[in-house]
Amino acid sequence: MNATTLKSLPAFITKEPRSFSESLMANSISIKDQGIWLTVGEAAQMVAPDHSRAFGGNLRQPNFRRLVKAAIAYTLGAGRHKLDLALAASQQHFSGFTDASNKFDREQRSILEEIVRDIEFRTHPLEETQHCQLELENVHLLYETQAVLQAVPRDLRSYILWQLGHGDLQQITMYDGRPIPNTHARVEGLSSAIRDFAQYVKLPLADAVIAWQNGQKARSDSLESETSDIFEEKQRAIREYFATATQDLLNLNEPYKQRSVAIVLSGGGAKDPMVVDCLRQEIESGGHYKLFAIDQLPHSTPELQDPVFTCVQGLLKTASLALDIGNSSLKTGFVSRETDEPYRQPMMQDNLFGQVSSTGMA
Repeated sequence: MNATTLKSLPAFITKEPRSFSESLMANSISIKDQGIWLTVGEAAQMVAPDHSRAFGGNLRQPNFRRLVKAAIAYTLGAGRHKLDLALAASQQHFSGFTDASNKFDREQRSILEEIVRDIEFRTHPLEETQHCQLELENVHLLYETQAVLQAVPRDLRSYILWQLGHGDLQQITMYDGRPIPNTHARVEGLSSAIRDFAQYVKLPLADAVIAWQNGQKARSDSLESETSDIFEEKQRAIREYFATATQDLLNLNEPYKQRSVAIVLSGGGAKDPMVVDCLRQEIESGGHYKLFAIDQLPHSTPELQDPVFTCVQGLLKTASLALDIGNSSLKTGFVSRETDEPYRQPMMQDNLFGQVSSTGMA
């Protein structure tokens, strides 16, 4: 029987702290890159909350490569591994990974093979260096939306998929079981709302991100560790965001709206009840569309119970190691095998997005 491991790291990176307790290094990892030690995860966010990852990117960029190394070592741990890998990219940055024939770029494939061949890492500054050595068999490159579609139950035939994260809100319309390429689009994600929220609560952006996640902020007029509720400010920012962000996307669905009336919401945004409630009010007030968080679908499956990992779950239908290097967090999945039988890839829908290859370059 195969066992699936899902992991997530906050997408923050900074130089390795000199001294840290084991509890503070939880959900973090340090990697060695070009002779220096860097920490990725919660410890990095705590020490340097302004050091979030650069948005987007590809394997030609050092920052992106470091995040890939951290995500893989954090997921696989020490040892030798020989695996297929599936990597997701957003619509905005997908072309940065491909060549003129829309295949995974050979140069980036070579870079990827090199950086994962021997990843030096440790989980505490005082710990001895460990090695995660990965030999890649096949590499698959998918759009984020393409990966999510692979996780959605196939008996859902016509709907709009919205993948909502920190960096962007991506859309693709499914019509009678086929994706409609000209509806594949994106707008800025919840980062837009968080910037407005930071102004409303009068906090630096890094502190506003934490307040957004926790639902409260520290009171500046108190000598003790008191907090104040920020419900109204967060709700205002979310409503303003959806009032403008969704219209262009829905306009693309106009020719298909008679059949594609359900909007399936996936991604980290689908895990925030206030985000889902505000979006439902915005979408359903017109009386035509109906919103479903992906974990609340009538045909939902156990693998859809955490919307944060929907993209990863789709990638795992293609390879045994999945990477979703998000703007807010690094999501990974790994299917370990208890036998020596080769990993069997489930059948995929053929060429979901026209000329875009779903299998990359072997």
